[in-house]
Amino acid sequence: MVVGGNQAGKGAKGLLMGKSTDVDDKKDKKKPISRSSRAGLQFPVGRIHWLLKARVVANGRVGATAAVYGNWFIKKGITSFQV
Repeated sequence: MVVGGNQAGKGAKGLLMGKSTDVDDKKDKKKPISRSSRAGLQFPVGRIHWLLKARVVANGRVGATAAVYGNWFIKKGITSFQV
């Protein structure tokens, strides 16, 4: 029995194994897009998701699209009151 075994991702082995730490890698990253802008909504989807997770009894498990749908529902409710 081997103690520790072959645990990938543990420790600072990346520097020894030849992974590059060049500055050029930062240029390849895409700019993050918020879930609100992706869904075309004004209200913060991330904050709605966070509030839903705080209220749910099932160990904080909420579907990924639940906040988007709830956000859309709030938007439709507000726009229906505007005349």
